[in-house]
Amino acid sequence: MRYFFVWFLLSVSSFAAATTNQQQHLELQIGTEPHSGCALVNITFQGDADGTTELEFSRWAGLENLSDHLRGVQASYLDGSILELKQDGDDGWLVDHDPNATISFQYQIASNSLQQEGEGQAYFRPLVSAEMIHLIGHSALLLPSHYKQDFSLKFTWLPHSHTAAFNSFVGANDFKKDSVSMSELRGALFVMGDIQIEQREVAGQPLYITLQRRPDEGLDWNFNIALLADLAASITQAERDFFGDYDFPFYWVSAISAGQAMSEGYMFSGTLLHNNFALFLNPSTIFELNEPNGSPIVNLLAHEMMHVWIGSRISPELSTPVGELAWFTEGFTNYLTNKVLLHAEILSQEQYVTVMNEAFTALIENPAKNASNEDIAEKFWSDFDHQMLPYQRGHLVAFYLDHSLRSTNLESLIKAWLADGTWNQAFTLERFLASVKPHLAPANLEQLKNFIEQGSLPSWTSLQTSCFKPDGEKKLIQSAQENCF
Repeated sequence: MRYFFVWFLLSVSSFAAATTNQQQHLELQIGTEPHSGCALVNITFQGDADGTTELEFSRWAGLENLSDHLRGVQASYLDGSILELKQDGDDGWLVDHDPNATISFQYQIASNSLQQEGEGQAYFRPLVSAEMIHLIGHSALLLPSHYKQDFSLKFTWLPHSHTAAFNSFVGANDFKKDSVSMSELRGALFVMGDIQIEQREVAGQPLYITLQRRPDEGLDWNFNIALLADLAASITQAERDFFGDYDFPFYWVSAISAGQAMSEGYMFSGTLLHNNFALFLNPSTIFELNEPNGSPIVNLLAHEMMHVWIGSRISPELSTPVGELAWFTEGFTNYLTNKVLLHAEILSQEQYVTVMNEAFTALIENPAKNASNEDIAEKFWSDFDHQMLPYQRGHLVAFYLDHSLRSTNLESLIKAWLADGTWNQAFTLERFLASVKPHLAPANLEQLKNFIEQGSLPSWTSLQTSCFKPDGEKKLIQSAQENCF
């Protein structure tokens, strides 16, 4: 049975409309409707000066038709007067109003079975059920498109039927923030459910870990939250030590059940969000800490946390098509993740060599291995080989660069970019090549460029040192000495 419920905010809003010279303000409230189990969302904002406001989801992770989740969409003035509202395409809404008027916008996100029956990117959509509400701002929040600058934000949890709630800004509590960017709000996570909460400290800063209790009644995870928390803390410490960066007043690792328990094996995925790493674990997940190529869960945690620096603080221009520079944002993340795990002794020397050789094999066996970066961008969400290619190619590009550099190394270069502070939303291939050019022999620079742009494999034997012997045919590293990397 489908239940329709129109929800109105009855309490008086503290919203104060901004003039054209004042900072914009937004209020957000999230809860549940007790009868249907729908998630409730109320957003109060100052309408656009031209009298028409566009509310939209972000174009993220290739998700489409996000409005299909919605019920009872309604906009009004604060006195309750209903405003004309119409859908604009698949994922946008238009509301007409008096110029600069304060608007209250409400909707419900319907219950669904994606958490139990979905897979892959389905977990990036709103997950709403009796057991759990898991909302990512990108796909759950319809936000005004004219909020271009940072704004003040007030957030409140509405009454809900779950045992605990957590958000990406402060954890369990309501909050007010004087300055929030639209990218931070879109990248925020809001969770309500039967969740366990652990806390660790990394260099004196709090790290929170939440784990949903398994929804299949009477069954426990194959691990406990303390193990997950300890692993997350170790990885977080290692990466912050690597970059010498400890400015994280709040960070949260969330883990929820995803899919049905499997009789053999397990699946998992995750994504980096604002102040958060969201982990989606099959109920059959185990932590295999002694695998030849390292623990899959550890690798995923470390990879996604590395995106705090690679892909966030150093990131492509906003106009860059998704996938075109993924050789850097994903491939370099792979490489640096494994270097950090090796240096922290979470990954052994033997495991590191196995990982590098597996990356090489995956690249040379990929049917799309010579695709251009433009082709990768075009097919990134539609073809698995093209989606995996920048992870594989970029991993080996980083390895080649690191061992070709003269008078510096990749770690020092990236730390210099971070210290410079101008690479956020400003990374381009041209700027990258100009930055590494002074540190490379001309032949190495040309091979690096061709590898990035065309997938042409460089001469691995030119990298031979007293430290390791490359192969470059069947595997990348034929042999290596201790402490070489």
